[in-house]
Amino acid sequence: MENRSIWDAEARDTVLCSQMMNDIFQRMMMKYPNGVGKFTSKTIDITKDNKTIGTVNISYFGPYFLSENDFQFLNALNMIFLGIGIFSLAFSVVIGAFLAKRLSRLILETVSVTKQISDGDYKVRH
Repeated sequence: MENRSIWDAEARDTVLCSQMMNDIFQRMMMKYPNGVGKFTSKTIDITKDNKTIGTVNISYFGPYFLSENDFQFLNALNMIFLGIGIFSLAFSVVIGAFLAKRLSRLILETVSVTKQISDGDYKVRH
């Protein structure tokens, strides 16, 4: 009775499990070719009244796995960030041009008044 497997998905349906694992691996490698993910297994004790009564062995793709919905969410989030970046850039250029024009106008007026004074027009006021 000890170390007896009650149910094993890989042993029960090898073809389907292998196909699912391959699909997961291919999807992750297609979206993140430089990813470091791989399938790993973890054994977890099942306890009752602080006594181990069994174990469960879980295989998963790690360190993370993203579903198709996760990829769609990330793509939408990237588009939002891109839009915010473009808007911020345009807003900065407009505000920068406005401030530069105001500052340069004051400087140009000062230069003009200075030129008039240097030409002998001492009655110039600004």
